[in-house]
Amino acid sequence: MARFGGLVGLWMAIAGDTPAQATVIQLDCKVGARMNSYFQPSRIKVELDTDSGIAQIRDDLTAKVTDGPIKGKIETFNDIRLTILWRVKSLPRDPKLSYSPTTANELTQRLTVREGGGGTLVSLTAGQYMNNLREFRADVVCSTGK
Repeated sequence: MARFGGLVGLWMAIAGDTPAQATVIQLDCKVGARMNSYFQPSRIKVELDTDSGIAQIRDDLTAKVTDGPIKGKIETFNDIRLTILWRVKSLPRDPKLSYSPTTANELTQRLTVREGGGGTLVSLTAGQYMNNLREFRADVVCSTGK
């Protein structure tokens, strides 16, 4: 498997071509089999500004709490992977978790995309009590948005 260098390398691995002086990358990610469909969206659209390190995220989960995109940050961007981190606040409690007296008032999402567009979405819920944390994982396939 060919290795690519730096930011341009990861872009080439995902998009298949060289960006024309673009510092904004759009990704459309389809989430595979989800461990929890309430806390994990089926599709994620991301707009990355590689100069500022800021990401704008839109998905059906963030639409539960806001009308527009949620801001995230680029945590890692190198020739091996791209990792984006964002938090969804004021999320209502999952009705399927009726045994829990707490609400998931914050959800941390971490999307990692590897060379070729495959990756992982990790969702970590934070309830009222720290000993009530839950982690959900799902595979994703990302392509560049047009």
